[in-house]
Amino acid sequence: FIGFLLALTDFFQDALRPGGGAAASTASAPDSPLSLSRVRDFGLTLAPPLAVACYDPSLFFQAIDKAGAFGVSMLFGLLPAWMALARRSTESPVLVR
Repeated sequence: FIGFLLALTDFFQDALRPGGGAAASTASAPDSPLSLSRVRDFGLTLAPPLAVACYDPSLFFQAIDKAGAFGVSMLFGLLPAWMALARRSTESPVLVR
C-alpha cells in the first residue's frame, strides 16, 4: 500500500507540475513536506478509494479481493512457469548419451 501511495503521489506531482513532465521535476527544488501541492497530490491519491469505501464498503472489499487474487495467481501461478521457459530458451541444449 505504501509503495502504491508514493508512486501515485509522485505521478500526480510530475503530471500536474507547471511546465510539464519529469524534466521540470528534476530541475526544480523538492517541495516542502506540507506544501499545498503535496496535500493536493495525496488528496488525489487517497480520495477516490476513500470515497468508494465510505459509499459501499462491500464493493471496496470485492475490488481488493479481485485485485489480490489476480496478483497472487500471476505471482505464484504464471510467472514461475514463464521464468523457467525463458531460462530454458536461453540455454544451449545439452546432449546426453
